[in-house]
Amino acid sequence: MWFVLAGNWLLLLAARRDNVSLALGAGALLGIACWIRVNPLYLAAGWAVAVLIFAKISWRRRLTMSGAVVFAAALVISPIVVRNYFTFPDFTPTGGTIGVNLWEGLGETELGRQHGFLYGDDKLIEHERVKNGWPADAPFDSQWPDGIRRDKERTRESLAFIKQHPVWYAGVMLGRMWGMLKVAGDPVPYCGIAGFNVTSRKCLSPPWQGGVIAFGVNVLGMIQSVARYVYLPLAAFGIYLAARRDIVATGVFLVTILYYLVPGTAAHTEIRYVLPMHGLLTVFAGLAVDRLSRRFLQIAHR
Repeated sequence: MWFVLAGNWLLLLAARRDNVSLALGAGALLGIACWIRVNPLYLAAGWAVAVLIFAKISWRRRLTMSGAVVFAAALVISPIVVRNYFTFPDFTPTGGTIGVNLWEGLGETELGRQHGFLYGDDKLIEHERVKNGWPADAPFDSQWPDGIRRDKERTRESLAFIKQHPVWYAGVMLGRMWGMLKVAGDPVPYCGIAGFNVTSRKCLSPPWQGGVIAFGVNVLGMIQSVARYVYLPLAAFGIYLAARRDIVATGVFLVTILYYLVPGTAAHTEIRYVLPMHGLLTVFAGLAVDRLSRRFLQIAHR
């Protein structure tokens, strides 16, 4: 999360200052993030498009900075790609995880389960062990042996099923999108929820669950209870305010948010996968709080 957010900040500075070095830094930070988790792998292309669309510089400089972002990200990621090629051998930047998430994502749904898809790494491994005729005591997991070949099979099988039910799957994706945005109410099955309430019982050891400190923690939890329900409206209002004030920053941030929200929910996803999205939505919500508080103080001083 922190590498993606830091890269987003450098990208914004690069677009504002027309600085190729900052664009290289943004791409490099994104590449480092991919070493930890592969989810932001294709975000470099989104950032390149964001610079092309929103940066207020010449088209030549836009192309240069867009290329710098993609080049730096690809350079940092390249050791993983080379390692995968010589290990398996096969060309894959992801190490064989797209098919897993697609296949298990279909296993989250009733229609998918009716057609043989299952949710859970252990169930996937057992399914493929039986399918490939591997003995029960032989080393076998989602990546080894021939994990890349099997992941391509999972991807082909999943995409073929999705193509047969495109409207249904669009509804599945919309449900996941709502789950990723939801911060109040009950957790969403399979992916959880981004919000929770702080209480003294949850956060303090038994000797500290009484007294002034516990009271303060519980008050904080009450504030959170309200904040969780107004979070999304505030973020939406903040996006409106930001677009009127600074279209460059708004565009750069929205590309990252939409990347996690739309293609990021095409397969199985979890809250921990989309934390950068919530980090940026919080920036917009903070902008809305700032504007509303200033307006309130203006009215109070009249």
